[in-house]
Formats: sequence, structure tokens, C-alpha cells
Amino acid sequence: MSRPGSSATALALWAVVGCSQVLGIEDSFVDPALEPKLSANGQGGGAGSGDAPSLGGAPGDEGPSSAGSEPVADGGAPAGTGGSGQTSCEQYCDLMGELCVGDALQYRDAAQCLRICAALPAGAINDDRVNSASCRRRYAGKARYLAGVELATTCRYAGPGGDGRCGSNCEGLCSIAMAACGAGRSDPYFYESIDDCLRDCADLPAAPYQYGKISSGNSLECRLFHASSAIMADADEHCEHTLGISLCAD
Repeated sequence: MSRPGSSATALALWAVVGCSQVLGIEDSFVDPALEPKLSANGQGGGAGSGDAPSLGGAPGDEGPSSAGSEPVADGGAPAGTGGSGQTSCEQYCDLMGELCVGDALQYRDAAQCLRICAALPAGAINDDRVNSASCRRRYAGKARYLAGVELATTCRYAGPGGDGRCGSNCEGLCSIAMAACGAGRSDPYFYESIDDCLRDCADLPAAPYQYGKISSGNSLECRLFHASSAIMADADEHCEHTLGISLCAD
């Protein structure tokens, strides 16, 4: 015997089943592949997502600039580390050693690059047209996509001088000279202040810088070469030339 309302219920159920069959609607189910998975730190993620993507990208990638600056260590060099655990100067010098070679060479080796990077103002991560290590690191990253004349030009921007894009070559020279040729380190051949160095540099003839290409004659490049050498060793000898005496004299 049917209960009251059972006919209406059966009719409604039939209508739903019938409509599903007519419209081709299948029964729903949960695909196990779509279930959230936990990462090692217990955070949920989408299927196959793995670890969350890094916001910083690989060294040298030219993504959108971030505001603010990287942490700065004593001495001025950027102290922040990337996903590789390297400091910014280490990342920068790896790029220079990989990309700025041959006619685009700016440093003798990685050790010299690291010393000079530490002597430069650290700057902010989005620096452009500023005498800083961070600006040079940006242009070192850009060099990955270039060749020929464009590569050599960009490596000069990333090099110790800055070549007008990361500060003037005089600013680069004087930052290095003040670190390499200080009082008590290369007496009597040193600048009392960076302003003295900049005034001395202002009227020097200039040419595109390539490491080791010019090591004598009255030029900015001669002085930059010897300042870069003085920061490594033999400050007594190289600081004399950095100040325009002997090899870099008129």
C-alpha cells in the first residue's frame, strides 16, 4: 500500500533521472588526481604544483623591478642571497665570468670581480644609471641575450667603470681607488677624498674599457686598470699609476 505523497515523490525522481539521461549528465565523482597535496612544510598546493614558484627568478632574469633595496653588508656590498644561497656579488661575478669574456672581458678573474663589487656602493635592486653593484648586476644579466658589439657594450655597463649606464667611469674608478689606495696602504699615492679623485679624473681622455687592453698612457682606462690591480695586490706600485704617475702619466 502506498503512502500519501509517494506518487508525487516517484514522479519527481523519475523526472530528474529522465532529464539526466536526456541531457547526457553523468554522475559526479572526485578525481583523486585533483585532491590537494601537502608540500614538505605542510602547506596545500594544487595537483602537480610542487613547490611554489620563486618570486625572484634566476640570477639575471629581467622581471619586474622590486621596490626597496637588498640587505647591505658592512663595506657596502649587497649581502642578500638568492635561491642559490649566493650573495649578490657572487651571482654578479658568476654572470660576468660566464658572459663577459673575450673582447667583452672586464675582470681578470672572479676574485678580482668580488673585491671590486665589495668596493662599490651596494645600491637598490632596481638601480639604473646609478654607480652601484646592483645596477651592474642587472646589466650582467642582460648580457645573456646579446652578442657582438651589443654584448661588449652591455658588459662595459656591468663592468668596474659603469660606462655611463651604471654611473660614470670616473665614479667607478674613484670608488675602486678609494678602497684600493687609501692612506696607510699606498702612501704617498692616495686621494684624500673621492671628490679629489673625481676632479682629477674629469679631464682624462676616455675610450671603451676592456680589461688588460690599455695599461699605459694618459687615459681613464689606464687608471681603471691599475686601480683594479691595486685592489688585489701591490698597492704601492699600482696606486702610483692610478693617480696618473709613471705609466699613466701625460
